[in-house]
Amino acid sequence: MPSSPWIRFAISVTCLVFGLALGRLLVGALLDGLTEGPVPVPQVDATWDCLEAARDRIDTVVVGSSLTWRHVEPDSFAEGASSRGVPLRPYTLGVQGMTVFEQVRLVDRLLENPHGSLRVIVLEARPVAVMGWDNAFTDRAMRGAVWDEMHAAVGFHLASEERLKKRVDRALPFAVGWAARSTDTGRLSAVLMPPLDVPTESEAARGCAQDGFFPLEWSEEQDVRARREAFLADERPWSVDVEPAERPDDVWIELYAALVGRVTDAGLTCIVYVPPSVLQLEPLRGLASVADEAFAGAPVVSFLPEDLGASLYTRDVRFDREHLLLPAARELSRTLGASVADALRAEGR
Repeated sequence: MPSSPWIRFAISVTCLVFGLALGRLLVGALLDGLTEGPVPVPQVDATWDCLEAARDRIDTVVVGSSLTWRHVEPDSFAEGASSRGVPLRPYTLGVQGMTVFEQVRLVDRLLENPHGSLRVIVLEARPVAVMGWDNAFTDRAMRGAVWDEMHAAVGFHLASEERLKKRVDRALPFAVGWAARSTDTGRLSAVLMPPLDVPTESEAARGCAQDGFFPLEWSEEQDVRARREAFLADERPWSVDVEPAERPDDVWIELYAALVGRVTDAGLTCIVYVPPSVLQLEPLRGLASVADEAFAGAPVVSFLPEDLGASLYTRDVRFDREHLLLPAARELSRTLGASVADALRAEGR
């Protein structure tokens, strides 16, 4: 028998995952009443309904994670574009914890249901997905448990040069999500693995009125307030002096290149922006280092510290370690809007 406790643990979890999948075959009939098909993402449904209602007056959609949802204010974006003589009206289609694969699915949904005024799709650059144990028992695990994403992410982490314990720690949470999804527990899974950062009804209505934008300062949730207090109490120094990650896995490069190609083939302008992330700074620098290849020549607006984001990495402009306060979010939005307008003018659009 293997002597390492981590190897024994990995074998045990693997047996559990396959046992749960087999259990689906045995008790599937009993679970029919609980099954809803694809894992619902309440925030996506809510913001998509708002997007549909705004179709007649928007021409730009910014697609990304909470770094888009919490940071890209449409009014400030439009102000920045207008300062360059290009009138644009964006919608912020941001979803907490969005992975690159979810981003692909949302953009494809936009392209399948086009409207005449849509001119620009702006993509937030999303690095290699890392699923931590803190998310293993939330809806994010199930959302990430589609085969293409698991195959790419688990393979990436297991093939890395990090210590075995860290590789296993990063790969196994995908197995937890896959087990929950493959057992078809539907509504039951939604209870056992609750969604992250779902806005209240009043928050959703306010975000809808702001064309999808909702900064953390507006949140009524106790855990968000607690996160802010913990950040203010944490006096540990931080640094953005990190080396870029190694070349991203080819899966991500090919995925983004194909996505940009589909947007441009539809006659739209595709622009990529690199968000001012502290926690993902290393992989984002790695992704930016292959921007021409990964983004198929699309214009890239970078908010890395060495580029346009120099003023966005200090503690005084942050709500928490990863998200900006509203004044800094507005600064980012104006700069992004102006940069998108410059790219359109350079293309003669």
